[in-house]
This record gives sequence, C-alpha cells and structure tokens, in this order.
Amino acid sequence: MDPTSAEAKAAVLAVHLARERNWTKVIIEGVSSVVISAIKGTSDSRAGYGNIIMDIKRISEDFEEFRVQHILREGNRVAHEVASLSKQGDYHLFDLPPLIHSALPQNSQILQNPDFEIPPYNITTNSSTTHLTKENPIPGWSFKGTVSYVTSGANLSFPGSGGAHAVQLGENGTISQTIRARGLMEYVLSFNLIPQSEDCANNRTAVNVSVHGKYDYSHRSKVFSLGRNLSMNLWGSYAFFLGRLAAESLNLHITSVSTTKAKDANNNVTCWPIVDAFTVRKNRLPMWEYENRLANGDFEIGPAFLKNSSDGILLDEE
Repeated sequence: MDPTSAEAKAAVLAVHLARERNWTKVIIEGVSSVVISAIKGTSDSRAGYGNIIMDIKRISEDFEEFRVQHILREGNRVAHEVASLSKQGDYHLFDLPPLIHSALPQNSQILQNPDFEIPPYNITTNSSTTHLTKENPIPGWSFKGTVSYVTSGANLSFPGSGGAHAVQLGENGTISQTIRARGLMEYVLSFNLIPQSEDCANNRTAVNVSVHGKYDYSHRSKVFSLGRNLSMNLWGSYAFFLGRLAAESLNLHITSVSTTKAKDANNNVTCWPIVDAFTVRKNRLPMWEYENRLANGDFEIGPAFLKNSSDGILLDEE
C-alpha cells in the first residue's frame, strides 16, 4: 500500500471510530494534501482509494461538525513515518516497528506508582502496616475508606513481581487513579491479588475492579477472587480488559470485597484483600492478516506478564 492510500485508510478508520463512539464534532488532520483535497472535494475521486474517500464523505454526514485539514509533516511526524514504511514493504496498520518509537511521545508509564514502591508521605514508623490518612496518602493514588500500606515480612509474603510493598484494602477501602489513553488501542490491566494469610486463600480474598469514563460503553467492572490456584503460590495474577480506547480518560477503582471465614466455632476471620503490581498494557487492535484468517492466532496480543514472574495471568472473560 502506498503512503497516500495508507493515509486514506487511516482516515476512514478514524471516522468509523468516531461514529461508533457517538462523537458529534470531528476534525481529521493529515499530511497528504491529495487525500485532504479529495475528502473536501465535491466530485468523486478516481484514484485507487476513491471508494475509501466516498466512505469517509458518507459517514461525515452523520456528524454535527466535520472538518479535514492539512498539516505539515513536522507537525505529525509519527503519521509521516508510518506512511513511509509502505515504501519498504507490507506492514500491519497498527504495528509499530522500533524506528517509530523514537517519534512517539514518551508515555510508557500509564499508571503512577503502580507497584507502591514509592511510600506514603510522612511515614514516621517502621511498622509493617501503615494506615493511610489525608496526611499520608500514597503518591499517584487517591483513596477512600480503610486502606493500609503493607510491607512484606515474616507474616506477609508477596510475589517478587511486585516488590516489597503493597496495599491492603479494609472496610469500604478503595484506591483510585485516572488512566489517560492515547491512540486507538486495546488496554488491559494486570495485577496481583494476595491473601492476608493462608486462612484467606481459596475464594476468601476478593476485590472489585471497575473503570468509568465519559461514555456508557467505557463503564465496566468485575469481582476477582482467589479461587482454585493453579500454582504453588497463595496469590494469583489476574487480567482485566479496560476497553478499546482512543484519546480519553478512565477512572480506575480497586475496591475491597469483604469475606469471612469461620476459623473455629467461636472465631471468625475477616479476609481483606491485598493488591500489588498493577500494569497496563496497550495492544494494537487484533485484525485478520492475509496469511492467517484467525485474528491473534499466535496469542501475541494479550495482558502484560508481571516482571520477575514465571506465572501466567488468569484472564477476564472479555
């Protein structure tokens, strides 16, 4: 595919996405003056990508406001580099070879302080458990309810993928952070769920993960619990599909789910979840390739494996 056709294809994907998301005001910017002029023109394009231009015009009638404008290559270096690849061979539209990464904004850390290794402010004790207050929140996260900053030790054992610290969610405990998506990608969250003791394993430790955005389609939630463990460890690693996102923000909430176990006839143990090692991975959209009519047939698109861990990730059904 030549660079001009590639830019026309990118434009039609953009307007399809805008209509799918019910956006009413849309601006398309491109480095190809030929494509921009064809979209603005009143006559049918006779180029090989003319059917794409007609599709763009047809969809644009669904928007309250629709504009296309030409920008210089310096103003959109990433798009120019992607289009230039077509001269070298066939590339998947959403694959980003290494040379492109130098042109992208540096934003590899989607979550702030994802493993809680930056401690709360104003810690004055060496205790393995620090209850959070307004005066000593965890950097990067907001919280509500009872939340504690915990350190691995004799009574608490954490997976090596999360470091020496984690967060325990007590009664009505919630930690939150805003995720800002950039570019049309699928976003997947991975994290560790850890029991406070061996008594709290096997369906007795649970947490609710939810995301909320501007639009209804971005709202989703799921309760994760330590069920049948597939390894020798007490903890488990889980994945949660955040959604197919473009340039938008999501509010991520991790909330405790209280469970109680009868230790004996006169003693109940309330199991509060411990969470750690949050990771968000951005994946290109799974699409059918010419050589293989199965999307993601080699399973290379999926959640991020946690660092320093050989364990797999238990998947959300989405």
